[in-house]
Amino acid sequence: MDIAIGSEVELIKALEPIKGITVSKAHSWTIPEGIDLHITNENSTKEHAVIELCSLLGVDRSNVAGVGDGFNDLHLFQAVGHKVAMGNAVIELKEAADQVIGREDANGLGEFIEGAILK
Repeated sequence: MDIAIGSEVELIKALEPIKGITVSKAHSWTIPEGIDLHITNENSTKEHAVIELCSLLGVDRSNVAGVGDGFNDLHLFQAVGHKVAMGNAVIELKEAADQVIGREDANGLGEFIEGAILK
């Protein structure tokens, strides 16, 4: 927790050789200019959950949209056909997105869902 921005890169590289885990960064909950690292089992990511759910439901992942705003949603984007970043998302997520919608606090998700349903 509370790693200085930029210092997380070295820590993530040091953790990469460990088999069976996934490391993702998140904004610190306690200091504004800090990073937290979330270290989880590789089968505990949003990506894995979407893959498993789609398999159970018989849904083609290319027909699934994933919406996110944080670093941990980069894993989600690997599992879906349409990647959607909120307007308030971190820059890395916006760069990976197929579409950037309105901010969370401006009903961006609601407008996206309404638009998808009306299409």
